[in-house]
Amino acid sequence: MPAASEALVKLQCASKPGVFPEYDRELLLRELMLYPDWYIARHKGVTLSEKETQVLQQGFREDPSQRAGPAAWLRALVTITAAT
Repeated sequence: MPAASEALVKLQCASKPGVFPEYDRELLLRELMLYPDWYIARHKGVTLSEKETQVLQQGFREDPSQRAGPAAWLRALVTITAAT
C-alpha cells in the first residue's frame, strides 16, 4: 500500500468522535469552493468567466443524491478541466 494510503488509514483508525468537526455537506461545500482558486486559477492558469463560475458554484450546491446520473458539479469540473 502506498505511503499516502497508509497514512490515511492510520488517521482514520486514530480518529475519535468530537476531535475533528463532522465532515458534513457544509464542510464539503467550503472545500469545493477552494477548487476554482486553487486548481483552476493557480495551477491551470485559467480565469473562469462569470457564467462558468456560476455553473460551477450551482453544481457544487446541488445535492447529488437528488439527481439521476452524474452530479452537475462533476460534469462542470470535467468540462472546465478538459477545456484548459
